[in-house]
Amino acid sequence: MTGKTHLALGGAAALSLSIDMTTKSKIIILGFSLIGSLIPDLDHPSGKINQKLLFSNTGFSKFIFYFILGLISFYFHYTNGNEIFLPLGIMSIALGYSTHRSFTHSLLGLFGASIVMRIFAENYNSLDIYYGFLIGYSSHLIADYFNPRGIKLFYPLKKRYCAPFTLKTGGKLENKLFVITTIYSIFLLFISFEIFKY
Repeated sequence: MTGKTHLALGGAAALSLSIDMTTKSKIIILGFSLIGSLIPDLDHPSGKINQKLLFSNTGFSKFIFYFILGLISFYFHYTNGNEIFLPLGIMSIALGYSTHRSFTHSLLGLFGASIVMRIFAENYNSLDIYYGFLIGYSSHLIADYFNPRGIKLFYPLKKRYCAPFTLKTGGKLENKLFVITTIYSIFLLFISFEIFKY
C-alpha cells in the first residue's frame, strides 16, 4: 500500500472507533492514528517520513540515521534516566537493521512501538495518544497483509503471511480503496464533529 492509502485507512479506522468519544479524544486519536499508520514504513528508505528525515533515500542512509538515533537514545537513558529512551533506543537500532516489511511489520515491532507510545502517552496523561497510535499501526499491518509480498508477522521467523487475495501497491484496486476510504472518512468527520447540525 502507498502512504496515502495507509493514511486514509488509519484515519477511517480512528474515526470509526472514536465516534462516540469526546471531541478532544477524537482529535487526539485521529492525529496519532495518522502518525501510527506511517510508522511501520520507517523500515523503507523511501517511506513518507523517511523522505523528510534521511539525507538520501538509501538503505545505508537509513541504517546510519537510526543507528545514531539509537545511540543518542541510550545516552539520554543513562544520563537522564527517562524510561522512554531505552525502548526507543532498542527500536531505533532494530529499525536501522531491518528490511522492508519485516521487523516493523511484525507483532514484535508492534509490541516494541506500543511500549514507547504507552510511556509517551502516560507522560502526557492521555491514553488517547496510545490508543490512536495502536489503531493506526494495526491498520497498516492489516493493509500490508493484503500485499502480494505479505509481511513477516512473526519476525524474526522468515515466513511471510499474506491474504488469499491481494492488492498491487499503487494499482487500480488500491486507488479505488483510497477514494472509497477517503469519502467514508469525510462522511465520518461530518458525523463526528456534527458539521451537519444546524
